[in-house]
Amino acid sequence: MCLIGNVLKERYCIVEQIGHGGGGSLYLAKDMELGICRAVKEIPIAKKKEARLMQHLEYPAIPKIIDYVETGEYCYLIMEYIKGQSLGELLRSGKRFSLREILALGKEIARVLEYLHSRKPPVCYGDLKPDNLMFSETGHLYLIDLGSAMFDHCKFCSNGTPILKLAVHPF
Repeated sequence: MCLIGNVLKERYCIVEQIGHGGGGSLYLAKDMELGICRAVKEIPIAKKKEARLMQHLEYPAIPKIIDYVETGEYCYLIMEYIKGQSLGELLRSGKRFSLREILALGKEIARVLEYLHSRKPPVCYGDLKPDNLMFSETGHLYLIDLGSAMFDHCKFCSNGTPILKLAVHPF
């Protein structure tokens, strides 16, 4: 469903579509009350439970969910808009990282995944790849696109580690 030009909750004016994937579309919106940009994730109503659970995720490396809107076919997560570049974009542009930067990045990724796995129910992030790691303009790292995350569908080893099928994503 194309939302461009529509206003959600008499507050969020949809400006443009900025992404699309299996989990739904992502739009840029103007928060008419605060005058700032927001990201709006369109999710099929069948995934309403997952969308509602995502509202309770609070971690510095996960974009904040500001509001929730539900219509007949879709629900919409109004989120903090992260302006910047993904790790994938940086790598494709030729950016190289020092060993120290790579280790720091790995530690931050491990921390956010640990946070997700420690939730009740646990959250298994199923799409870790460079394009889903976003650096804000200030250099802060965010894990984006939790559309493929699974809530309480994870199988765990006895030590609590999620058992996931791994896929190799070429850089």
